[in-house]
Amino acid sequence: MTWSELSTTITTTHFTSYQLQRLFPDESSEQINTQLWRWCKQGKLIRLKQGLYVFANASLDEYTISSLLYQPSYVTAESVLNTAGIIPDIPMSTVAVTPKTTKMYNNHFGRFQYHKIKSELFFGFRVQQDANGQNNYFIAEPEKALLDFVYLRKMSDLHDTRIDSTYLDLGRLGELGTVFPDWVKQAVATLRS
Repeated sequence: MTWSELSTTITTTHFTSYQLQRLFPDESSEQINTQLWRWCKQGKLIRLKQGLYVFANASLDEYTISSLLYQPSYVTAESVLNTAGIIPDIPMSTVAVTPKTTKMYNNHFGRFQYHKIKSELFFGFRVQQDANGQNNYFIAEPEKALLDFVYLRKMSDLHDTRIDSTYLDLGRLGELGTVFPDWVKQAVATLRS
């Protein structure tokens, strides 16, 4: 497998070593992995995690990367709240939730945290297309991001936080909050008082 063969065969921004093994069946997995390692060293590829690569010239944002790293998951909590202007604090990592095991990845693009959440709380997100129109990712509605934030951080009162509720639909917040534990509903209710 040459660089030319790889770059013309793969038309997406990302790919897995497993895909390459299927596309280039005459090459052993050791040969493919060695070649991928070399191209990473040369700066042509970036390894996101074991077996997952992106082309170095691909323009990907952190939310797209988050979706590629661990599925199912959606971006939420501080990441969404900051983007929506609800909290001023810039998170140090991209925060997502998953019904699977808690994980964390560090790579060239940053730190990505995935918090396990109960299956019945895994809702309230939408599909968003990245700026290039090439990839999709899942992102929480701002109201759901706040509920996830309170739930994950085990907050009991929001009085002394820097949350700007003017960007929130409080009716929607109440609808989404019905399945959360009572302590989360009580904490969120302090926004109204």
